[in-house]
Amino acid sequence: MRRLLLAFALLAASCNYDVPISGTPSRHVEPRLIGAWTATGDDGKAEHMTVREWDADHYAVQYDGDVFRAFHTDVAGLPLISVQDLNGSSRKYLYVTWRLSEDGKKLTLRAVTTDVVPESTRDSASVVKLIEKNRDNPRLFNEGAVYTRSTT
Repeated sequence: MRRLLLAFALLAASCNYDVPISGTPSRHVEPRLIGAWTATGDDGKAEHMTVREWDADHYAVQYDGDVFRAFHTDVAGLPLISVQDLNGSSRKYLYVTWRLSEDGKKLTLRAVTTDVVPESTRDSASVVKLIEKNRDNPRLFNEGAVYTRSTT
């Protein structure tokens, strides 16, 4: 479970940033990300995430009963997504990197850590600079979690 909490499971609690990485999407929705995904925590409990196309550039993500808006905000050659919490009034963001397996059945998500990009970072330009500066820093991202495409 700890690994899940470090990835998308902390969405609501870890939407720490006031701004997205960039104000506009860096690319259109990736059709291979659309679908239902499941990860199994260390305790054996399944965690479910559903990713849908909101429009050509945005995703709607349902996770553990909560809804998020997400869009690609690639920086420094990294495939990044800005994820916005739509449940609370603060509408804060979480930044994640993603990797999809060649066969499209495994999705790895890792969140940017507040150790490297502090919560106090208040503008997108500063976020971009910190990510660029720390692109190869192993502490930029958390341990993450691997999701498997659900067939149901």
